[in-house]
Amino acid sequence: MLVRFVLTMALLLTVSACAPQPVVAPVEDAAFSAHGITKIAVQPVVVRDWTPRGFCERDVENRLRFSLVRALEGKGYEVTRVAREAPRYVVSSDPLVDETADNVLAQVPSGVDAVLMLWVDHYQSFGLCDAVRHPRLELEATAVLYSVAQRAEIWRNRALVGDFTSNDPVLYVTYELPRRLLITLPDR
Repeated sequence: MLVRFVLTMALLLTVSACAPQPVVAPVEDAAFSAHGITKIAVQPVVVRDWTPRGFCERDVENRLRFSLVRALEGKGYEVTRVAREAPRYVVSSDPLVDETADNVLAQVPSGVDAVLMLWVDHYQSFGLCDAVRHPRLELEATAVLYSVAQRAEIWRNRALVGDFTSNDPVLYVTYELPRRLLITLPDR
């Protein structure tokens, strides 16, 4: 009886290990396709509610932007980065804190069809700057795509990702948040 149980468990593990990875079906939207978006400029990530402790926050904004660019390229878009410095300490006078299309599209490079902006609305960390066994990070963000031709918002999504179990939550959260944000953006 025990041998049969062990063999059954081994067989189940073998079969599950051979199963293919789940594939996310491409998102298709005829109304979005009508915009003809092929090249997207990505603005620097702006964190709205947090004053970073620069010596230990591990460059969360640039890691988010890097993963965002990779996820967009994986969906088939050509991506360029806007060479604007994101403010380390967000103040209300910064134009990118505002979500109006005119502010976001003010510094658009030539040849792009749309501009993607990512705002981190909620940032909570524990132990990233301290020697704790399990540091934690939780981010909630909003991604908005603005059409350059229409000078208006054409897509928006919001996501929340938190990691409370791994030893490197920054790596997991900065990879997973862009993936969840862009899951509803139609593929090219």
